Amino acid sequence: MRRIARLRKPSGAPLASIARPLCIQRAATRPSPSPAVQINTVRFYSSRQPETLPASLADSKRAVPEVLEDAVEGTEVQEYDLHPAEPRVFVPPPRPSVAERADTITDNLYTPASTAEGLESIGNLGNWWDDPEHWPETSDFVGFTPKQKVQEPVLIEAAVRRALTEALVVKQLGKDDQLTGHWGMQDRAQHDAVLALGLKVDSDGKATVTGNLQSVAEGLVAKDGEAAVDSAFALPSAAEALAWKQQSDHSWKGASLLEARVKFAVIKRVMQLTGHVVPDQKLAEIATARGLLATLQKPPKPKTFSQEIETKKQDLISLPNVAFSPKRVTRGHKDMALGRFKLIEAEFKKRDLQGGPLSVPKSREMKHWKGDA
Repeated sequence: MRRIARLRKPSGAPLASIARPLCIQRAATRPSPSPAVQINTVRFYSSRQPETLPASLADSKRAVPEVLEDAVEGTEVQEYDLHPAEPRVFVPPPRPSVAERADTITDNLYTPASTAEGLESIGNLGNWWDDPEHWPETSDFVGFTPKQKVQEPVLIEAAVRRALTEALVVKQLGKDDQLTGHWGMQDRAQHDAVLALGLKVDSDGKATVTGNLQSVAEGLVAKDGEAAVDSAFALPSAAEALAWKQQSDHSWKGASLLEARVKFAVIKRVMQLTGHVVPDQKLAEIATARGLLATLQKPPKPKTFSQEIETKKQDLISLPNVAFSPKRVTRGHKDMALGRFKLIEAEFKKRDLQGGPLSVPKSREMKHWKGDA
């Protein structure tokens, strides 16, 4: 078997420069502090017994000045409860009680019952939470948005006008911290007072609110325990909002919403008043109040051709030789109008077939998609 010849040691100058020696060379010239040990006998833990206390902390009394010791001894130690008791808003059910076993009772006069006659019926906790005294209305969950969304475009416009005015009032008074805080709903009078304030917008989109700003700012501060959506607050009717729209100036729709804090405050307030949530992908597109209204207000659903004829072409429907139907007339409808659908249905049943074209479902595969047989 052939062997590979060993490489000889280079006899020339060393490859590493003297000015920048390698770490391997420096490590090779260092004296070994201890003799070489076999790898299987190396100890990877210390054999030194740990001290009970470090030397720096052995005499802790000497490290504390006497003046501080006197001050600590003269002060009272205050105890703080890390888990304060929260006020309960409901009445928990009573603890279940267990009757004693018959073999553990020592009373000689005790006679165990053999039937249920005469025994008290306690019942279960099935109707415990139905009692309003055990679960009051104040403990019910109150969400940030109303339960039903506002659909009227006029009411949405009034809500955007109010939210924009309140955010600009807080901005003008220099209370920027309140732009991201919790605002109270207040009552209907506060709603009308906010809409009564003047709002001037220049050519650059900068808006300025005129009027009693301090009262509006004080009404925004939510009281302790106030819900996000107050049940006593109610938006005006569509007729009242329409009357306000006709009297107000529409220049406020050009107010700029490029500032992030103001935009956040306006969108959050609109969501609290109307229940509409602006999608995240449309936040960057909203630059003015008009853009926010275009996002929230949905255009009315267009009328169908039959609805247009019913409203605008009544003379066409009243013609004696014209038959009008709001839906498409199929072959089955014609058979039913002539009275021969019953005969067709009877013939289909004789042949064990479906009962005509009207009995065919819209989608035969729908039951298979739902997992039905």
